[in-house]
Amino acid sequence: MVSFRELLDYSVLSLGSERTIPLLLSPERRRRAVSRACEHGMSERRACFLMGQPRGTQRNRPTQREDEDRLTQAIIQLASQYGRYGYRRITALLQRAGKD
Repeated sequence: MVSFRELLDYSVLSLGSERTIPLLLSPERRRRAVSRACEHGMSERRACFLMGQPRGTQRNRPTQREDEDRLTQAIIQLASQYGRYGYRRITALLQRAGKD
């Protein structure tokens, strides 16, 4: 028999003797927990309800652009160079450089 904690694969924050808070913070961790619960016979609707995961978030997988890593490095480089610039100014610099 699989325990509920193993099924959900989450960490817990202990607040004393018996109080705990489950730490399923990111949508990806909740997605994995719902998938594991469904593998053990629980319906997707019920598992999503228990995890606090919207079913739309469960079904729609995030897409990553091909140039995501290159763009992230460009943003980090510009943010390091111009420390006080905000995201709008960094975006404008990237657009001027042609790195949409």
